[in-house]
Amino acid sequence: YCITRLPDHLIVWAKRFTKNNFFREKNPTIVTFPVKHLDVSEHIPVPAGGTRYDLVATGCHEGAADGGSYSCLLYHYPDQEWYRVEDLSVKEVRPEIVAIAEAYFQIYSRESFTKASTS
Repeated sequence: YCITRLPDHLIVWAKRFTKNNFFREKNPTIVTFPVKHLDVSEHIPVPAGGTRYDLVATGCHEGAADGGSYSCLLYHYPDQEWYRVEDLSVKEVRPEIVAIAEAYFQIYSRESFTKASTS
């Protein structure tokens, strides 16, 4: 197979949970990832075009592997702010919080797609 073009949205999944015959474990390592301008051109040889992505959402898990809570950090383009959504609660958060969250997945949007959608 050969990648000939990149998708408008890129989903990156971190394997945080493992299970064996006896128990489940969570890897709590903080993974640093770019919030803006993730450039995949070094890793995926594709023709010229939009190879840079901006983070638009990240799923987080806090607590132990057999419990804890899930939340989502979402970027709202109209007001250019980040929000934490957990059950029915929606609160504004600083971008620095997004970069250090215990993320287990991230959703990136290609910059060219983002610019076309907001103009």
